[in-house]
Amino acid sequence: MSATTQAALPTARSMAWTPVAVTATGLVAVAALSRATDRGTPLALSLTVGALAALAVLALRDPAAALLAAVPLSAWRRRGLRLAWIAVAVLPVWLVVTALLPAAGLGTAFPALLALSTCALAVAVWVPDGKDPGRAAALPLLWVAAGSTVGSFGGPVGDVSLLWREHPWPLLAVAGVLLAAGSSR
Repeated sequence: MSATTQAALPTARSMAWTPVAVTATGLVAVAALSRATDRGTPLALSLTVGALAALAVLALRDPAAALLAAVPLSAWRRRGLRLAWIAVAVLPVWLVVTALLPAAGLGTAFPALLALSTCALAVAVWVPDGKDPGRAAALPLLWVAAGSTVGSFGGPVGDVSLLWREHPWPLLAVAGVLLAAGSSR
């Protein structure tokens, strides 16, 4: 059995699942209310995208990182395991929320989720050692909030605030390069 396989269950046990459960419950409730009232679908979808991207970054928080430094498993492989576990946990949430919401905007929602998650993960891996990478979890939520508030004003600030939603693929490419560059740190 490989070291990655052996580390999978202990990694899952060390993760904080309460924020995932609370966020998932809240997102499903918001989507259900949005469907029941036929209002707020774009906002509910944007909130879902931002919250799930934030959970991806929070999954990087490893309270046992110092203890596991001596394990024959690289930090990047441990991060990959944490991200795989969070992906397995949030996939059902994504499917339920997108099933509850009307189809408006769903075609661009998944690329937006990928772009926001990758941007936040790129920021998290560039956080200096000794600092909490979980602070980068605020990035997707702040970016979604900015898009909902300032995005309608136009101009450079409005354009940047909507970049994650209107041009997710180029943003994903740039963030992916930054994330890959941070992997050697």
